[in-house]
Amino acid sequence: MDATTSAELTDQATATAALITVRHDLNVSVDNLCDRTDGLRDLVVSTRPKGLLTVDEMATAVGRDRNYIDSIWSANGDTTKGKQTRVQIDITPGVGEAARLAYETLADAANALKRAASMVSTARAERDRVVALVYASKLLGPSAIAATVQVDRNHVLRIARKAGVPPVHRVSSKNQYTHTDGN
Repeated sequence: MDATTSAELTDQATATAALITVRHDLNVSVDNLCDRTDGLRDLVVSTRPKGLLTVDEMATAVGRDRNYIDSIWSANGDTTKGKQTRVQIDITPGVGEAARLAYETLADAANALKRAASMVSTARAERDRVVALVYASKLLGPSAIAATVQVDRNHVLRIARKAGVPPVHRVSSKNQYTHTDGN
């Protein structure tokens, strides 16, 4: 992600380019998060029937509670509605290495998911910073910013307000509160 400053925003083209860049970075981060989520889900669904790890061990590896593992299994595993699914745990000698490998694989997938979620937060914060910067520069209006970043126009205004940017009002527009008599 490029660090855009107000000095770099000299015209509408550079402002639009900066907005497109942060939108792309956020989309890539969200796609990566979705891939990591799907990967963890697939790993849980494929690991549980093998009987190498208990649900509690899987939950410990992932860093969540056992209900999280059960909800993934219920939504995606081979279950019968209304029946409790039990998986026999394999306790034969020599399975310890495979169980350790399964545990480490689950832990790695969970850590990758956490990193991906962190990248989404970082990309969203950068997008919000650039949106506020462009709005404050008055190069583009909220509708043009919203169309470029693919968010709602009102959300652009919320982002700007949160960043402390005062609202931009058009000088030539008039409404019911505009006084033409100088008052």
